[in-house]
Amino acid sequence: MPILTNILQKAGKESKSDLSQRKQKTPLRRYRPGFRRTPTKDTKEPAVQAKNKDGALSLQKEKSYGAYGVIVRPYLSEKALRHKDQGKYVFEVFPGATKQDIIHALQEAYGVQIEKVNRIKVQNRKVRIRRTNQVGTKVRYDKCVVTLKKGQSIEILPQ
Repeated sequence: MPILTNILQKAGKESKSDLSQRKQKTPLRRYRPGFRRTPTKDTKEPAVQAKNKDGALSLQKEKSYGAYGVIVRPYLSEKALRHKDQGKYVFEVFPGATKQDIIHALQEAYGVQIEKVNRIKVQNRKVRIRRTNQVGTKVRYDKCVVTLKKGQSIEILPQ
């Protein structure tokens, strides 16, 4: 059994510094399914250098996608349409979008001034499929209620 004795002797010779180095290793990152990266908080468009016809350098703004990465769609329900008279509109947004991202995206997309934003996280829920009697899940999503300043409106449904 010389193999076991060699292993046991090596295990006993480990110094305290080796043990402390082992503890200092960084933990592994875990994959979170369904997690999307949020758009960058800095919504200013970076400037790009371009040459004019004269050969001089000038600064041009890069194209930004604006509301594309934040707003999914307007949320249409009876309750949401009732609040339209009060200047409140409901939108479905990507998970992780901050209130500031939502404000900038709506200002860019609709050209309105926003007074207040309330975010709501709608959780998963189990649903039953009628014919097969199986259980499924409705996927979670985020929505926001946006209050516009007085005198402003957004046309979501054509009248």
